[in-house]
Amino acid sequence: MSERPVTDVVQLTPSTRNRRRQTLKMVALFVVLGLPVAAILAWLLTPLLALGYLVAQTAFLTFGLQRRHRPVLRFSDRGLAFEAGHFVLRSGWENVDRIEAADLPSGTVECLVLDEPSLHWAADAVTRRTVSRRGWDRLVPIGDFEDDWRTGDVGDALRRWAPHLL
Repeated sequence: MSERPVTDVVQLTPSTRNRRRQTLKMVALFVVLGLPVAAILAWLLTPLLALGYLVAQTAFLTFGLQRRHRPVLRFSDRGLAFEAGHFVLRSGWENVDRIEAADLPSGTVECLVLDEPSLHWAADAVTRRTVSRRGWDRLVPIGDFEDDWRTGDVGDALRRWAPHLL
């Protein structure tokens, strides 16, 4: 038995504005977390060495942040797939119930809410438990992918394959 081929797929990654905002938040966090060590280095050795440490640590962690997996959202006639990096959700359109705002680590975001949990893959058992316990296995954050998703590619895909949501 062969699967029916997907005829059209819409694939999205988070908007540049959202990626930039997240990166700036993380850089600020790296600087704040590096300040106690820098203060000790300044007290024990020299302020110049402390500043060098703070800059090097922030640059190293920011480089690592840029190398991490970027989320991907795919829509097709079969349904949707959301690859968050450490877990993947897959669902058919019949399982998508509504759109509502949800509090996620990235902030309050408009999400597709699934009737049934649709965790397809998780990096490890801890991630699987965390995603399930927090209800993230039923949330697809469409607001992270486009600033105004209603008039963009997300809205077009929903009007095409899931008009009941709009």
